[in-house]
Amino acid sequence: MTSTPTGLLLAAGELSADHIAEALHDQGGPSWDKTVFRLLTGVDVAALAAGTPKAGGGTAVSLASSGWWLRNLDDVAQRLAAKAGQSVLAVFECPGPIVSGWHLAHPDGTSERRVSLDEAGQWGAGVVRLTDGEAFTAGSLEAAAHQVHGDDPKGSALPGLFCLTADPERPEEWAALLEVRGAALTGGIRWRPGTGRVPADEPPAQMRVVLLQSNVRLPGPPRWARAVRAVAIRTAEEAARSDGWICLAPETDEELTYATAIRVLQLAPLTDGSAMGVLHPRCAVKVEEIEDGTASVEVVPQEESTSEAIAEGLSLVMARLRTSRPELELSASTLSQHPDPASMIAWRLELNPTTAQDYLAASSPAARLRVLSDSLTR
Repeated sequence: MTSTPTGLLLAAGELSADHIAEALHDQGGPSWDKTVFRLLTGVDVAALAAGTPKAGGGTAVSLASSGWWLRNLDDVAQRLAAKAGQSVLAVFECPGPIVSGWHLAHPDGTSERRVSLDEAGQWGAGVVRLTDGEAFTAGSLEAAAHQVHGDDPKGSALPGLFCLTADPERPEEWAALLEVRGAALTGGIRWRPGTGRVPADEPPAQMRVVLLQSNVRLPGPPRWARAVRAVAIRTAEEAARSDGWICLAPETDEELTYATAIRVLQLAPLTDGSAMGVLHPRCAVKVEEIEDGTASVEVVPQEESTSEAIAEGLSLVMARLRTSRPELELSASTLSQHPDPASMIAWRLELNPTTAQDYLAASSPAARLRVLSDSLTR
């Protein structure tokens, strides 16, 4: 199984390749976009969804596009339903976090939909609505999609379409669909063609800065984030077009501020005016000066810690986490193999501003574990 979402279009009757091409043309895309589709006719869509494909009167369509983030699958379904004069079902599923859903577009422009968190196979309920059949247990959507597109060389190098339009007035769906887009980005799907960042690049002495109204993001693994403030979006876009470096610093009246140098790996604008991307919070920095949106920084020097000191600190932190945060699924054996286990723990915790500053100022893996240990006793 892949770690990225999967999508598919289904119809109880026969769909025309011309209608699909027209729907994609009407939807539009940027000049660099390449979109392909593959059509499987004469299929029983319920059997396909159950994992036991057989002949029937329905149609399944797989679509792949370099502009996956702007070609929403439910929008294609709505356009196609109007052209074909029959209902078209858009289904998707994300393996982690588990999000599954469907959008049934009717030819009169109306629609039905459901998006579920932590409920794999929910997309099968959409097939029941499409076919007016009996409830069944859906199989793997990825396996069903593979039955349609197979190893088609025209689409194998492109991300499959799976995005549904996120409606801000449906907060429960909004959060889930953002998770799906985030999973795609962190899973390695690029939001547009382009070169990647080199992980070994050293942070520069000067970089763009965003002053945060909340706490800073602590260094650790790459993760996705959503930006809503205009200044943050503008700065991230400028960085994405340049070297990718941004300093995230807390708003403070103090002269000495510790912050995090991050690398923008990917960035995608959303239809509501916000933006989402993959960030890699790389290292702690001391901010020496901020002027005209640029921060002069110095990387916090790092000292090595003995394996004994790291093991002792990690043991204490894990013991206190089991008491205060049992919901965190962290493997002590895996963390013990990491040169800086604190960096794999801290970003999951909500540290208060003072503790976060202490963490960023810590100059060794063992010192960072001590900061976390102290914070878990408060």
